[in-house]
Order: sequence, then structure tokens, then C-alpha cells
Amino acid sequence: LRALCKSPETFAPYHVMHNCTIGTWPQQLPDLLAAKGGGILVFWEADDDHRRDSNVFKNFSAMQASKPQLCTFHDLTAENPKYPRLGSGIRCPGMSRNDHSDVPGTGESCYTMEPDASCLTDTIRFATRSARPIPGLSQAPAGSALQKGIPSKGLRVFVRVRPAISREAGIDTCIKTCQLQDWEEPEGWE
Repeated sequence: LRALCKSPETFAPYHVMHNCTIGTWPQQLPDLLAAKGGGILVFWEADDDHRRDSNVFKNFSAMQASKPQLCTFHDLTAENPKYPRLGSGIRCPGMSRNDHSDVPGTGESCYTMEPDASCLTDTIRFATRSARPIPGLSQAPAGSALQKGIPSKGLRVFVRVRPAISREAGIDTCIKTCQLQDWEEPEGWE
């Protein structure tokens, strides 16, 4: 969260977090996500280090309640969670500290996420979707005026067609040209 708030241009519009902790909640996070046209998908597995009374749990819960387009929050240790728990501790000798402890977050235990198929599918779908249109930001046109059937009265196209050269003699042309009637050369034409 600190990196996202410090350098938002570095990050994509959508983010996935699991048991995220931060000492001071970034008040600008909802505005930043809205400005990027994105959102955040949060998974929470309550334990001694990730409690429900933490500022992060409370703020993510509040953001989902007040701005669901910006935050989707899943408490995986609630009574009826949508997904099963994601985390597991595996032993990885040589990683982390030198203590010989199998408790996640200490010693040689490495914490991995192991989502089930539906959770993985939903997470990938969330993280790879296109940003929402940002209000007030100009958008590229979806099609030309011609494709939309809108005539353009002010558009003029001038094409200079040279006579055929010797190697092109006898080749059928794919264009037909004719002089414009009542056309006057604009100032500075040549």
C-alpha cells in the first residue's frame, strides 16, 4: 500500500492483497484507486498477527461497504466464507531465519497461497480486467463518423494523382478522380 500510494503510476489499476498490514492507513487510497479506474481485491485470514480489530481490517471492510466498486473484501475465516483459506506454511530449508520452526512467519517456514480453482479464476479475472472509464477524462472514439453514419460537412480531402508512369501502363486503376466543381484554392495552397 505504501508503494502504491507513493508511486501510483508504477502500478496497474487492479490489485490483489492477502493479509496486508500497514501501521498508518493511507487515507488517499480510495481516491487513488478511483483516479486509476481500478480497485482492490483483499483476502483476509485472521490470526494472531492479522486480527479483525486492526486498522487494515476495519478500513478494508469500511471501503467495501461504502465503495464496493473500489474494494472487494473476503474474510476467509468468517463463518461462511466464499472461498476456503488460501494460506499454508511449507518448510523451506535455507529460506528466512536460521531457527528451526515450522510456524508460518518464523524460521524456515514459507507462507504460500494455494487458492482453489474458483478463487484463482475470480482473482485472475479481477486483476486482468480493463480499467473503468475515468469521469472527465476524454476517451478515444469507438468508431469514425462515417462508421456511425454521421456526415462531416467540414471535412475536405485533397488528393494529388499523378499520371501513370511507363511501368504502370495497362494496369487497371482502383480509383476514379474528377475535378471538384466550384473549388477555390485555399490561401497558401502552394
